[in-house]
Parts: sequence; structure tokens; C-alpha cells
Amino acid sequence: MEYLKKIKDTIKKAFGPGEQSNNKQPSFIQEKKKILLVDDDKLLHDMYAMKFQKNGFEVKTASGGLEAIQIIKDGYIPDVLVTDLMMPTMDGFEILEVIKNEHLAPDITAVVLTNKGLSEDINKAKEIGFHGYIVKATTIPAGVVEEVKKICSGQ
Repeated sequence: MEYLKKIKDTIKKAFGPGEQSNNKQPSFIQEKKKILLVDDDKLLHDMYAMKFQKNGFEVKTASGGLEAIQIIKDGYIPDVLVTDLMMPTMDGFEILEVIKNEHLAPDITAVVLTNKGLSEDINKAKEIGFHGYIVKATTIPAGVVEEVKKICSGQ
């Protein structure tokens, strides 16, 4: 339990307060936001895709970094990138670096969704330009959607 609190505290220090005390729904989903979910676990990315679709997002999924980059190069420009960190061929850090270096989606909001909770990973994500960091093991799927909404609305 202490370890989970430490992870949450580290994320708060790096990315801000996270959960807000008010329960207002953010109003950013007035138009359908495009989201690209990247995870090499098909079961997980299918589950999260369904959750985001039910919450008004247009969703595309990729099983890895190279596929995600190709989806963007093929013309799907997401508003939001939600990516795992540990994947074969290209990790989540590299995905965002390619997107930024090649100017593929200049206005993208990037969020890490991983089971890695080390402070080094959290700080590296912030330095690279991720807007939020969610640890899968500490957040239920509905909570992931709500946290991404908060990150996108700037709360």
C-alpha cells in the first residue's frame, strides 16, 4: 500500500495534482476527440478502446510504436495519444519522440498508461513532453478514461 501511495505522490509532483475535488465533467468533449491507444497487449487495448468509445472518443488502436507512427503518417491525426511504455521494437518514450521530431501531430496530448511506476520513468515522461502518467495497476479502466479527460481539459 505504501508503494502505491509513493507512485501517486511521484506522479502528482511531476504532473500536478491529478484528481480534482469537484466532480464536474470536463466540457472538452463537445466534439469527438480522436485518440490513439498503443499497447502490445491486445486484450488491454481492446478493453480501453471500448471504454473510450463509450465516453465519446473516436478510437484507433495500435499494437506497437511502429504501427502507431504508421497510422499517424497515413493521415489519422489524434488529439490524444495514450501509450504503454514497455513494448517490443519501439517503447512509449520513442513513440512520442518520433511524433515530436517529425512534427506528425503537433497539438497532441500525450499520456502514459503503464505498470512502470519508478520515479525515473515518471520524470523522464515529463521531460520528454508527456502531459500525464497513469499506472494501470492503481487505476480501474473507468478511472483511466476520467483521468485522460482531466489531463486533456487541463485540470
